[in-house]
Amino acid sequence: MNQKNIYWTPLAISSLRETHNFILQHWSYKVGEHFLYLIDERIDQLKINSEIAPKIEASNYRKLVIHKNISLFYINETLITKILLVWDNRQNPVDLREKLQESGNE
Repeated sequence: MNQKNIYWTPLAISSLRETHNFILQHWSYKVGEHFLYLIDERIDQLKINSEIAPKIEASNYRKLVIHKNISLFYINETLITKILLVWDNRQNPVDLREKLQESGNE
């Protein structure tokens, strides 16, 4: 089975940390660890099938739901899958496109 490499942009890493820290502050260590487990599980799925998530209309961005409140945005490139952002779906959607564009250029 041919697996694609995963590349995390700096913004993706910082947004993952921010989201994890938020979970730790507002819930518990156990919930935070479960969140990281869900991320790992979805990344493993992406390695096998990088087209698992649908494209966002009129773009190359894909949205992979991690949990009803959290999504992971990425793009497929020839040799890699580039993780752009971990996003809390409750945030202002107007900010999303700007962050994705910023991350896609990293």
